[in-house]
Amino acid sequence: MRNFLMPTRGFTIIELIVIIIVVGILAVSAYPLMGGRSGVDVAVYQAELVSLLRQQQQRAMQDTATDKLYSACVADKDVALFTFNSGVECPSPENISQICAERDDCVRVEKQDAVTFRGPERINFDSMGCPYTNASKPALLCAEGTIIIEVDGETTREIMINQQGYIQALN
Repeated sequence: MRNFLMPTRGFTIIELIVIIIVVGILAVSAYPLMGGRSGVDVAVYQAELVSLLRQQQQRAMQDTATDKLYSACVADKDVALFTFNSGVECPSPENISQICAERDDCVRVEKQDAVTFRGPERINFDSMGCPYTNASKPALLCAEGTIIIEVDGETTREIMINQQGYIQALN
């Protein structure tokens, strides 16, 4: 009877060292992107705010029969959507916070998150989807320039609304 031994196969020590080095490099380079919770929070709030702004822009573009202002009011920790008559100002930041506690069309920063919003106090959209920041519609459509909203936390991300109304998230 012959004793057939299968040759054992495995990794050489050199292959194991190379794999450990590659995994170490990947871990070191990926940790800053995923390791800090606040960095992830900033990206989540940015995505929520982009979605909210696009929703309000769509509402404004669908309502061509009225002179209502479709606005997003920006406070330090909250952004809320409102439909105003011309000339009406945004509520105070404290009132926006109270309003957001009762509504779903808001982006509200949780107390434990160190994230704030910086940008114009009010962003309106006209029937063409173009942004403007005044309390009344401009004489020319798409006449205002680019609007930037910063989402600050452990990292800073921006949301840009260009003159034609394209809303995009920037890093």
